[in-house]
Amino acid sequence: MSVLYVCAGGAESFENAFNCGIGLINASINLSKFLATQKHLPQKLVFIGTCGLYDKSKELFSIIKSQNATNIEISALLNLSYSPIISAQNQQNSAINSSNFICKDLNIAKKFSQINLVAENMEFYAVCEVAKAFNLECEGVFCASNYCENNAHEQFLANHAKAIEILKNYLEQKNEKYFRF
Repeated sequence: MSVLYVCAGGAESFENAFNCGIGLINASINLSKFLATQKHLPQKLVFIGTCGLYDKSKELFSIIKSQNATNIEISALLNLSYSPIISAQNQQNSAINSSNFICKDLNIAKKFSQINLVAENMEFYAVCEVAKAFNLECEGVFCASNYCENNAHEQFLANHAKAIEILKNYLEQKNEKYFRF
């Protein structure tokens, strides 16, 4: 099976993985443009990166694999807004939420957890949607770098390098060689 490994880029760049850009919009545009120029498409996209955990019973630096993504903003979770976009993609255990914002409130994180969301990553929903548009399989492989709580950003900064190293080691152990298609 031909696989294209995708990452956000910037501080989360991986050798031979396509850097799609940080955030939902950049990931959608850049990955779509890239795939549209390919003579032969891969059969599967695998997004690799870090994530923030909603549930404090989960362990930092754990590996989370998911084929499920959604885009639920905090304002919608609090019933302060709605969207005509149906964003839930098969919300099951190990579902990843993607937003333009990073959650740093433990109570909100608990609410996300209560609707079967495990973690958040800013790009994964966009990558899943692009995969769907190109009729490709999609999966995400994440290393948990922080909890979604008041000091989420500080935890992310302190743990990021270790999380990236753990993720690289995991991919090597699983013989999941990441390469640009």
